[in-house]
Amino acid sequence: MEINKISETFIKPFSSTPPHLKTYKISLIDQFLMYGVDIPLLFFYSNPRYDLANPIVSDDFISKRSQQLKQSLSETLVHYYPLAGRIKDHLSVDCNDEGVYYVEARATIPLSEYLNQPDHLTLMDSLLPRQPSCYESSSPGSYGVTIQETTFLCGSITIGLFGSHMIMDAAGLTSFIKAWAASATMCNTTKEIVPPSYDGASIFPQYDAFPRDATMASFDGPFLKTGKLAARTFVFDASSISDLKTQAATNSCAENPTRIEAVSSFLFECISAVLQAKSGVERPFAFSFLVSWKRKAIPPLPESLFGNFIWMASGLSSPEDTRLTRLVSKVRGAVRKINTNFVKNTQSDGAFSKLSEMIKETSREFTSSSFINGVNFVMVSSLCNLGLYEVDFGWGKPIWVTCVDVPLNSAPDDEFLNSMVLMDSRSGRGIEAWVFMDEEDLVLMEKYEKLLAYASINPSPLKRDLPVSHP
Repeated sequence: MEINKISETFIKPFSSTPPHLKTYKISLIDQFLMYGVDIPLLFFYSNPRYDLANPIVSDDFISKRSQQLKQSLSETLVHYYPLAGRIKDHLSVDCNDEGVYYVEARATIPLSEYLNQPDHLTLMDSLLPRQPSCYESSSPGSYGVTIQETTFLCGSITIGLFGSHMIMDAAGLTSFIKAWAASATMCNTTKEIVPPSYDGASIFPQYDAFPRDATMASFDGPFLKTGKLAARTFVFDASSISDLKTQAATNSCAENPTRIEAVSSFLFECISAVLQAKSGVERPFAFSFLVSWKRKAIPPLPESLFGNFIWMASGLSSPEDTRLTRLVSKVRGAVRKINTNFVKNTQSDGAFSKLSEMIKETSREFTSSSFINGVNFVMVSSLCNLGLYEVDFGWGKPIWVTCVDVPLNSAPDDEFLNSMVLMDSRSGRGIEAWVFMDEEDLVLMEKYEKLLAYASINPSPLKRDLPVSHP
């Protein structure tokens, strides 16, 4: 498959941002999340008008659809004006209306052919909009969001985005996409988009003297691995998850585990077993979940509040406690620590010091000198329950949504963090788990019989949500 870039442009807000809104200050929480990385999202839409008997898709159809996307994006940016600006420094965004970097591209094959290719994961990179190489994410001059629409031979389309983690978390990026889709389907109605609130810096005042090495990225250092980074998708259907939830609740302190708790804990068990078998060394297992806490505030924070509202929920298990029933209790216990008291700390005097100490305390626990052989560590993000499969631009709901920037051309001596990203399946009942580890470790994971009994590996997105035979 070839992807040919047709055009590059900048989509500006439909009306100018008022002078008093030209500078957007990020919050203290945003400062901690300045990873220097972007959040990828990729939506796949089939063409409902495609006719096998008359497979030629007119340029007029493609042009009108593209124009609809651009026009509605311009209207949406009136409300999401920081995304049309440029990163000014580590404290603010210049809302200068220079516009969102927008790419139009064409693929040389039908979408179904692409999704059925065994190597479809490795081809995803060409569907995502890269920033010009002169900019690094979160550096001065870089973009708040970039977008690429790619039209396939059959008229199907993908919409790929990168959102700056300095400005927003995945929920914030999702709110923007939903607003854009709503604008695209409104046509000439008078219904208005509910605008986001940009009061984050007022509620969580930024720390002017925030040191660069205080971000959450500083936590990663002791757990970085060296090797050839690769990715695999492990897909769990509703039946498999139901069975895992039953097993996880047996002799466990965690009653009625959620599907996220059950799947993540099961994968922790599998990863721990594979890594211990490979090395011949038993190590404690450590994890950090990036947990959303906006709804845990009292009084509740507005749903429209824009920015980053996630934090690390971390846990540690001894080598003998890496069983599913024990791990699910650890996961629940860790997540419950991100509670109302945590939110109060983010708003209290000395919030920077308190949050910094939380990161340092977890790091000290995980790097204790008593762990002679270190720990096996995994970082986890979940985009489940965000309603991504409800994003409809006017031609139906997506047939697949993913949030992964698949590593390409990784060198054998690259540094990386073992990590997982959990996504809803199309039905909303299953889970797609993207696992990022060393290529050799993932090959072992693919052969681990206990995992294979519950998950399918890298299936075509067109065949996902089909049941897996398991005990």
